Amino acid sequence: MIQRKTIIEKIIMILISCLALASIVFLEFYFIEKQLFHDFPNIGIAFHFFGGFFVSVIVYYTFISSLVKLEWYLIATFLLGVVCMAAMGWEGFEWILGRITGSLYQADLDNTMEDLFVGLAGGLISCPVLLLRNFTLVKYFMTMAQPNKEAHNIFA
Repeated sequence: MIQRKTIIEKIIMILISCLALASIVFLEFYFIEKQLFHDFPNIGIAFHFFGGFFVSVIVYYTFISSLVKLEWYLIATFLLGVVCMAAMGWEGFEWILGRITGSLYQADLDNTMEDLFVGLAGGLISCPVLLLRNFTLVKYFMTMAQPNKEAHNIFA
């Protein structure tokens, strides 16, 4: 029962995070295409922040069975490393797409660096949320693994 509950939670969280990430990507390209960044100049900060956050959530729930066994600082390092790679990959994708299409998906170096750091900040903010969930899960499984003293007294 507990294993099934964890699998359902894992699937739901990955689906919600993937939908949120896909929505962010769609909105990013929509804003670029319709030139809405002039009207909403700081909306890109939110896009990259939540992008980093949801990348971290997806990675955490994808590898949850392995991460539960690790120390908190190793989990945080892993999640932040993956968010860094995803942010670098996204900025590389924007650069390549801009070169192919001739569009300016990246305004300048300052904008690119801001996008990278804000995406990493989103991943960093997700770590305490996920680590507290991880701590609660480990604590719950440890209490389940310990023998029930009342049941032990009954059968002794």
